[in-house]
Amino acid sequence: MLPPALRTAHGVLEGVLVLGFVGAAAALWRAGHQVTGERLVLRTGLYGEVSVPRGAVGSVGAALRSVPGRGPRPVPGDPAAVACSAEETVNVAVRLRRPVRLDLGDAGVVMAQTLYAGADSVPEFRAAVMPEGR
Repeated sequence: MLPPALRTAHGVLEGVLVLGFVGAAAALWRAGHQVTGERLVLRTGLYGEVSVPRGAVGSVGAALRSVPGRGPRPVPGDPAAVACSAEETVNVAVRLRRPVRLDLGDAGVVMAQTLYAGADSVPEFRAAVMPEGR
């Protein structure tokens, strides 16, 4: 039981924590990847996004791996790869036909040939990203 003097502060702190959690969950849930006729945008909710021309996509396949960090970030040990996820585990590899220059802010600029991301369904992600007939 809390002393009466701390009950109000505890209630306010608890309310802020609940609202913060709900806000973060909503941002991550609503900010899914986007595929348009010309662009592929890999979003990571609060952590940022990566956008590449859809015509630069060569192939999409399953690739289960762990990449430390969150948001758009270079892949350790692979200077031509970028991971773009809200968690460390990714399950999709997007291979590009040609290197694409991506500015990752504090992490620097990467000439990316492979993008790693997370998707609920790899086959559905592949079908959405790959143009018809490829």
